[in-house]
Amino acid sequence: MVRSTVATREIRQELLQLLHTSSQQEHQEGKKVWRLALSDTWYKHPGSADSYNNIAQDKDYMPMHATEIEAVLQNGEAIRRSLPESFTLADLGCGDGKHTFMIMESAKLRDRISSYCPVDISDIMLNEATKTAYAARYGPAPNGCSVDRIKRNFVTELDQVVAGVSREKPTLYLLGATYSNFDRDEMLSLFRKSIRPIDYLYVSAQLLADGASVQRQYLAKGAETMVTDVVRSLGFDRTDVTFFDRYNSERREMELYFLVNRVPEELAEKYGVKQGDEIVVLYSYKPRFLDFENQISKYFDGIVFTNEKENYAGFIGQLRRLEEPTKEPSSA
Repeated sequence: MVRSTVATREIRQELLQLLHTSSQQEHQEGKKVWRLALSDTWYKHPGSADSYNNIAQDKDYMPMHATEIEAVLQNGEAIRRSLPESFTLADLGCGDGKHTFMIMESAKLRDRISSYCPVDISDIMLNEATKTAYAARYGPAPNGCSVDRIKRNFVTELDQVVAGVSREKPTLYLLGATYSNFDRDEMLSLFRKSIRPIDYLYVSAQLLADGASVQRQYLAKGAETMVTDVVRSLGFDRTDVTFFDRYNSERREMELYFLVNRVPEELAEKYGVKQGDEIVVLYSYKPRFLDFENQISKYFDGIVFTNEKENYAGFIGQLRRLEEPTKEPSSA
């Protein structure tokens, strides 16, 4: 119980800091939209990791993972050609590791993994990913590969994550669709500064088909339960807020948010939260293919691929080589 209280206190401080930062506020029709979409806060709460596992198994949410596997299967040969014969796999925000296993199996890369490094802030997730890795028998037969767990927040502690990963081989940093839950330029810039030229990055994104189909996935069983912990950390009772979802066409993002019905006194007086404001607790970017390709290419060189239905895209590659400046001819 002590650990749970400490975690909740830390989350509250993080969220209050966001409320204090004016850049996190948007004004729409006389109300404020507070963007508190910190995905790492979900898993610090007791039970949130289990809530996510329930969501991942939901019939409406599972097609998003299935389309990624489809894209990897249909482009497996190109993916294999782009990677070395042996590499360390750093599984960022690993969850239970099962989706990563499906990606590796679909691309026929399981035997190339020399070391597996699940990275997560949740002990529950790290335990599950470790079990998955041993059951999957990653690495060359008969002994498989080592498993080196890293309990870190890869967003705020990427340098420490990179330092903790085995440097014997090139590393494949598997970020996947988590890329869509953060500021994309910030995230890609962070990786560009932190990883080595010999390392690789894998990111992916669900491409926008239509807003209605995307919304169904985010109303999966357990989604509301998981994100409700965020507003409770701020001091709201569950009856103080109403849960909604929407597709924000201007930002090309799926959003889960709460409408404020009643404001705790501290939030009203210190931070200016008012009745009718919205608190966005989750967003996920759903780009067009060209948007995805153009953004990645600013930072990395590699292959960009889609499935045949063109509703999912992936990228795998290395740091982009900056062009050498043209030298002025020397005057004789």
